[in-house]
Amino acid sequence: MAVAGQVRGRVVGPDGKPLPGVIVVLSNDITGYRQQATSGPDGSYLLYNVPANPYHLHAAIPRFTAVNVDV
Repeated sequence: MAVAGQVRGRVVGPDGKPLPGVIVVLSNDITGYRQQATSGPDGSYLLYNVPANPYHLHAAIPRFTAVNVDV
């Protein structure tokens, strides 16, 4: 039985204000899984139907340092 979930979050700048338009990519190089979302006006993003596995999350927008996190 396959199990899937969601990955959700909110992207904010150094001043704590939301950052819309951030490209958020969730990937697993071993399985080849990749899903992308763009943060909304309030900085939130949501990735649906994510299979249970370890992932790498990359978030980037021009003028800011990209963030890379293993989740």
